[in-house]
Amino acid sequence: MTGPRIEPTEVGSAGILRFLESRTAPHLFGLPGSSSVPIFHGLPSTHLRFVASLQEGGAMAMADGYARFAGPTGVLLYMLPGVATALSNLYNAWRDETPLVVIASQLASHARSGQVHVGEADLDEITRPFTRFVQEVSSADELMKALEAAHSAAVGPPSGPALIIVPEDVMSDRISMPAEFQVPEPHIAPLPDLQTIIHQLLSAERPVIVVGGQLRRYEGSEAVEALADHLEIPIVYEPFWNDRLGVSPGHRCMVGQLTERSSLGTQADFVLAIGCRLFNEVRPRSDQWFPADTFVAHINADSTKLVQAGRTSWSSAVPPNRIAEALLSGCRDRKLPNDLRVARQTRLAAVIDRRATPRPGPYSSVATALSGVLEHSYLVDESVSANLPILLELKGMHGHRYVSTTGASLGWSIGAACGVALATNEPVVCVLGDGAFFFGVQALWPAVAMQLQITFIVLDNGGFGSTKMFEERYMQEHPNAAPGTAHFVGSDFSVSGPSIRSVAEGFGLPVVSVDSGATLQAELDINRGPGPLLLHVPILD
Repeated sequence: MTGPRIEPTEVGSAGILRFLESRTAPHLFGLPGSSSVPIFHGLPSTHLRFVASLQEGGAMAMADGYARFAGPTGVLLYMLPGVATALSNLYNAWRDETPLVVIASQLASHARSGQVHVGEADLDEITRPFTRFVQEVSSADELMKALEAAHSAAVGPPSGPALIIVPEDVMSDRISMPAEFQVPEPHIAPLPDLQTIIHQLLSAERPVIVVGGQLRRYEGSEAVEALADHLEIPIVYEPFWNDRLGVSPGHRCMVGQLTERSSLGTQADFVLAIGCRLFNEVRPRSDQWFPADTFVAHINADSTKLVQAGRTSWSSAVPPNRIAEALLSGCRDRKLPNDLRVARQTRLAAVIDRRATPRPGPYSSVATALSGVLEHSYLVDESVSANLPILLELKGMHGHRYVSTTGASLGWSIGAACGVALATNEPVVCVLGDGAFFFGVQALWPAVAMQLQITFIVLDNGGFGSTKMFEERYMQEHPNAAPGTAHFVGSDFSVSGPSIRSVAEGFGLPVVSVDSGATLQAELDINRGPGPLLLHVPILD
């Protein structure tokens, strides 16, 4: 892909715009600021469509949701205030390997004095842990090379956010511009020898495939589905939050999410973990998920995730789609011994039966109402406490329509839903808790301003439900140190504060109260026109 032919010399701000126009998706997200005026002044002369937000966290979340379907996406942030405000959702995007090219403005080079001026900070040090690449450009001569390096890092593998920090003087200085932008040839790592893994797939008595969102991002889902189907192997999602669904929930070998008590893990003799972290845990275990003698093969495009995984028998830092396709090719013409095939089929059927067992709970009716949502909408999920029930109930073969985050930094989903709606031009359902709603409420403004077709489902349990749960658990684990009554300090919204309805309506959003799963299902079945809607769902324990 090449950009427009332009003059060989141009000012830095124009070079940034031409680069973004040539190498990123057509929508650009962010907020303006005094030090970035040259970029915003030049925007009307490009084909880029700028999408504004009321707050940088919302802009970053919109870019995150958008880039997952549109590809590398540009974000414009204003110095320290903008970067710091966006940081939690930059972290989410980094966790989920979203390809973002972020341009942050900075004080002019001659004004940099060591963080004493208004808005000044070493943004590279602040953002380095949550980016694939970061560089503050010290002169105009460095600008175009820095942009190229940022784009290459953003698309990977592994993919993720990249950040360029541009002082005001670099935006106004003359730079050398190529007549056109060349896309570098991607580096393709050689495939490892897979014969050991193929042997395990064909001979193990109790194999399990664990998939993560990276498999979906690299378009390896169909190959893994076909591999499991051919060899009668159960597939599970990696534990806790999944940013994407590695395979479709309706695939016949998909049996839900791996849990600590799952017999699939505790009895497995071979584990193929592909495109997942092994594991994305809230509280890491001191022991292993699998027996000590289990053969664990781990494939992830990011070598650091292989190192963080702990004990494995075999690993490879190659994009998971390439491994999946090679394994399918190596096994496609091989048949299982009849007794092994029957044993695997029997085991798979038993696990599927257990998955079908009803799981009563405060979110069960909501999960049931959402079970078929992927058939007609994209689902953006920041439901937190309801995430597992919803994941277990999802059906159908449109797993690519599920979007969530593994970062657990609240306030992401409203903006992300706006981005998904812009990228796909299709209906979006966004399910979130009341805590996440108040964290990300600023992103309601672009949803209303652009009349995006988003149905927000707010599950209202009167505060931070997961934090309440942890206080109750703390009381159980520390009976001598903990008071006899839970206080829920700072976690209970039920007795004070503005209502979800009043806040949403203040943004111009229509609100419908929903009192049951059946009512929620009926509301979701209504064929609505453009524009957002909020369904308020009280959750009773």
